[in-house]
Order: sequence, then C-alpha cells, then structure tokens
Amino acid sequence: MERLWEKYGGELLEELVPSGSHLDGSLAVDQVHRLRRILDSRKRRADKRIEKLERKNDKLEGKLEGLKAREKGRAPSPDRPVRFLTSFNEALYAASGRRCVETFQRRNADYELWAYVEGADRVALDRMESSLARSGTTVVRLDDLPLLSEFGEIAKDMIPRELGGEAPPDMFPGEGPRTGDVWFRKNMIRWFRKIVALDHATRGYGGTLFWMDCDCFSKASLPRYVIGRAFRGAGVVHMKAGRVHSETGLVGYDLAVANVPELIQAMKAHYLSRTFTAYERWDDCITLDLHLARPDAPTARDVARRIGDTGDVLPSTPFGPYLEHDKGLHSRGLGLYL
Repeated sequence: MERLWEKYGGELLEELVPSGSHLDGSLAVDQVHRLRRILDSRKRRADKRIEKLERKNDKLEGKLEGLKAREKGRAPSPDRPVRFLTSFNEALYAASGRRCVETFQRRNADYELWAYVEGADRVALDRMESSLARSGTTVVRLDDLPLLSEFGEIAKDMIPRELGGEAPPDMFPGEGPRTGDVWFRKNMIRWFRKIVALDHATRGYGGTLFWMDCDCFSKASLPRYVIGRAFRGAGVVHMKAGRVHSETGLVGYDLAVANVPELIQAMKAHYLSRTFTAYERWDDCITLDLHLARPDAPTARDVARRIGDTGDVLPSTPFGPYLEHDKGLHSRGLGLYL
C-alpha cells in the first residue's frame, strides 16, 4: 500500500481534490476513503497480474528443468509412485476429511492416498473405514501403530489430560490459537500423528511422499510434471515464504534423495528423546524447520512466494491451482481444537 501511495497517491489526490480546494472534515474523510478504495482496487489488479506472470514463469522454468534432466538422462519416470498421507478422527472426517478424500480420489486417482484414522466409537470407526476403503484409499488405524502409544507414555507429563496425558490444566493457560506458543505446546500430541504416519508410510517405500492436512481439498487434477517442477531435484518441498515457521499443511518428501529418510527418523527422535521440550513450540512446523537447518539435512525448496491474508501460503506455490487449504477451519471455524 505504501508503494502504491508513493506511485499513485499524489496523482489521485490531485484528481479528487484539486489544488487550492478547501475540504471540511466530513468531505475529507469521504475523499480519503474513496482514495483508499481506488488504491485497494489497483493493488488487487496488480496482484492478479503478478500471479499470472508467476504461473507463466513456473511453466517456463519447468520446461527448462525438464530439458536439462532429459539431456542428462535423469528425467523422472512417469511410473514412479506418488503417495499422499492424511489423518483424521470421526469429527474431523465429518468436518473436512470426507471432502479431502472424495475430491482427491475424484481428481487424482493416479496417486496413492493413505488415511490414518482413529475414533472412540468403534462402530463409527468401522463405518468410516469401510467408506474410505471403497473409495480406493488405503486405511491405517493409528491405534495399530505402537509409536503413538509409546510416545504418549514418554511424554505423558507434557500432554494435557483431555488429550490422554497427565499435564495439569495450568500448564496450558487459555484456549485457542490466540494463546500463541501455549497453543503449539498444548496440541503437540495431535500433530505428532503426522510423525507417526510418516514413519509408517516410509517403510519399504522409495517414491515421493506428501503429507496433506485433512482440511485440504483438490480443485483440479495435479499433473505429475508440477510435482517434478516443485522438487527440481530437492529432497523436501515445503512452504514458508516470510512466515516464522513453515506451514506444514502440505509437505513433500522425495525418499530417493539422500538423507530424506534420515530426516524423518531424526524428527521422530526429536520427540522420543524429549528434545522438543527445550523449545517454546512443540509442533511439527518448528520441528521440520529445525531439522532442515541441520548440516546433514537433505536439500530443500521453499516453494511459497507470499503469505495470504489468513496466513495461508499454498496459493502462491506451484500446487495452488490444484489444491486448497481451508486453513483454520478446525480451530477458528468449528472450535474442534481448543
């Protein structure tokens, strides 16, 4: 806005208020509001032009990388597997998981989709599992994976009672995301399920792996070349832009790249060793960033360019035209996370 003011503000103000004119208070306020609307409109048009140019640039860069890869005899194989992971319980499935699965299977059936599920109501869980299996989704019950209960025992003094631990309520004062770092400590065990899923899904697998939050959904078929363009030989693709920590609603791992499997195991060890307690935040976002900063980390690409009004960065990535993240739905929108 400041740049737009510098470029157009004086010109527009002269147009709205000719030199030598006198404004009373109410008229001045009206003209300022009108000026702001004009500047906002020009900013939106400029943003759209920038996004259009960036998409063109991405396509050109993708073609260039493809040519370079073919020249060196290392173009990615179209038969190489791509696997997406997500996770939910009955409440999250009803809120967003069903949409996540159905839109993905409708538009991206060429890729694998694995859902890590759980629920207190066994009848509802069986019904959900049957529905997912019919859609072609591979279903894994989190209760069948010992890592979750193992960590729950190791960190029970750091997990709030309502989430299965023994930590007293005064350890996590306040409610909701507005409590800042408290929020990222309180809900740590929820996000640890991502680590459990990654650890399980990488066993005996050497393809490309994506974690996708269940409040994401597919808008269009995701072409394989877009995935290749995003990685460009890197081991990890993540979304950060100007954020303090990466947004982990969508993260990609190429398990054929050196040190990528070791990265996932190191993130698991971060929790099992209780190293996470040395930091103000205990969530998977800071965990990913800490391990990508290690000397032995695999190469990584931050594919996000800008932060949106809600903090979302997915629209500014190569995946933006194909996937959407309904960020904040579970907490601010539905109150499922407190």
